[in-house]
Amino acid sequence: MTVKTEYISNGLTERAEPADERFAELFTNEYDRISKSYPVYQELFEYAKLVSLAKYLKNSGVPLTWFLMANKDLVLTEDSPGTVDALAHGSNYYRNLTIKGGVDLKTDGRYVYDASAQAAIQAAMAHSSAGGGTRSTVASAVPAISPTVSQPFSFDVGKSSYSVVPQYSLATGKDRWGNRYQTDMALRNGTKPGLELVRYYDANAAQTEFGRGWRFLVPYRIRPVGEERQEFLNARVPVRMAIENLLTGQSEVLTFSADRYTIAGYVPAKLSSSQVVGLFVMSNASFRLADKLGNEFWFDPTGTMTDCIFAGQERVHYQYLADATDAFDHAPYEIRPAGAETIEYRGEILPKRIVVRETSGGHEETLAFDLTQEVATYFPETEDSSRYRRLRWSEQSGYRLDDKYGNFAAFKPSGQFQALLPHLDLNFVKSVSMGDQKIEMTYQLNSDGQMVIAKSALTNGQQSAELAVHYQYNPDGSLAGAERVQAKKELAVNRFRAGK
Repeated sequence: MTVKTEYISNGLTERAEPADERFAELFTNEYDRISKSYPVYQELFEYAKLVSLAKYLKNSGVPLTWFLMANKDLVLTEDSPGTVDALAHGSNYYRNLTIKGGVDLKTDGRYVYDASAQAAIQAAMAHSSAGGGTRSTVASAVPAISPTVSQPFSFDVGKSSYSVVPQYSLATGKDRWGNRYQTDMALRNGTKPGLELVRYYDANAAQTEFGRGWRFLVPYRIRPVGEERQEFLNARVPVRMAIENLLTGQSEVLTFSADRYTIAGYVPAKLSSSQVVGLFVMSNASFRLADKLGNEFWFDPTGTMTDCIFAGQERVHYQYLADATDAFDHAPYEIRPAGAETIEYRGEILPKRIVVRETSGGHEETLAFDLTQEVATYFPETEDSSRYRRLRWSEQSGYRLDDKYGNFAAFKPSGQFQALLPHLDLNFVKSVSMGDQKIEMTYQLNSDGQMVIAKSALTNGQQSAELAVHYQYNPDGSLAGAERVQAKKELAVNRFRAGK
């Protein structure tokens, strides 16, 4: 910690007064001793170290989205008029004389490791190398990563250039709630952090985009609390709304107010003890959540989070599937007659039995026509062990296959696959984007016939993906592992698979 002085007159920087220089030198040399008498200077020094560490991690390109979101609720906030970069005071005696003071935390990439830090880094690298190879585990909070895969690489998509940050130990970890996190893809936006693809493990989640347990890092959702409503601008709005933190399982209830701020919205009961400023109602019935850290989170009218803006910087946008027609690289189901037997139904000749084949796993089942139904319906021959409920036929709309999870697939009268509509309560993510960086998801069916992400790929307009993460699943439907590949070099980078 260094104390500096300077003398500014008429906009020109000159040498400071000798007395000021001697005071600054004394304060610098005796900083430790002074801080023991005045603990506020110890606290200032700790803050300076934390800020320097944060700047180092940011400049080094370490993926930190999961860490920031997992610990955001720990940040202390208070009611304050704001902060300034420097304190300024005009002179009462000399015209155009301004005295300035502040803290210079510019690093410009210059970092000095002390002996203990170097020893810790060497020990960590030695420990990770002992793990063997370039594999890390989905289940482990601290994977073994070889130093040989710790170098970033760059590539082009169309007219844009990207730099990809490998998975350091900070790209995966566990928070104080026991949630595990994994950063599958981390991009840079010039010299700043860019888009990151992050998932977390929720042991209570039976079915998600990544099978059982692993979920997309979408931190919040909102919902009405109770049935109470009140009139506002010719509409009836909920009196209270809850903000649910999906990572911690905690929620905060806000109450509607039309006069707390200049814009109507939901506000905390006690502003000083909440990290939330307000949840504001927008003209299109969406919602905007603002917190004291300068972050914003946007929600659609159903309460699903669509956007987040960290500290006024780049906006991260989430797009969800309205249906699953375009979610697959190839049709997830095929249907065909099982044999030559037919049956006449209301003047139509239909197959007596139909085979349903799930294309990604090759699973097949036979469904038989049931004459007792009012609508032409096929039921599984092994109903207890089947993943399907029924297959219905209509002359106008064709076939509809319903499974036991609330999903259904539609087929043309000819039997050609047409669409798959998932159980949309899960809010399947179609893409996540930041500026011109966009990662799109391709889905497949797992062994239970449920939709899971098969691939997440970096795309740019109509260009083919140059970077992708392919996911594999166990027979029980859980995530088995993922492989990150760079298309041009056909090189697997940071491959990891689940351990026993």
